[in-house]
Amino acid sequence: MLVIFLIGLASAGVVQTFATDSEPPAKKAAQDFLTRFAQFKDRAVIEGQTLGVLIDPPGYQFMQRRQGQWLPVSATRLSAQVTVPKQVQMLLQPGSDIWQKEYALELQRRRLTLHDIELELQKEAKKKTPQIRFSPFEPATPFTLRFYSAAQNAC
Repeated sequence: MLVIFLIGLASAGVVQTFATDSEPPAKKAAQDFLTRFAQFKDRAVIEGQTLGVLIDPPGYQFMQRRQGQWLPVSATRLSAQVTVPKQVQMLLQPGSDIWQKEYALELQRRRLTLHDIELELQKEAKKKTPQIRFSPFEPATPFTLRFYSAAQNAC
């Protein structure tokens, strides 16, 4: 009886493994990100650190703030740099129109030219500053991260 139970348990595990391989790559990448992000966010709360995620195609990187600089996470079970499959694309957007309008108002206030905006974006890209940041002591900035596959819509 015990042997039959163990055989059934082992075969159920094998069947579940086959079932997950049929998931679209974008959905799998999105679920992987959500799992890692939740673990990373919990770590920020437990350790009282400011942490962030840098979306840098072809993947993303978990970072932490140390001595006034953003540095890749080290010595953790979470990978600091995660690469998504080639057929998956990511799109990061602010979480609400309020954030977009605030940014537009800031640009109007400073009256930047297109060239100035491009220069600022290039400087920001060189700094490797995470676009998603969270601290246990501040409210998180809302965001939407979409994972796209060439064969399907966003997840």
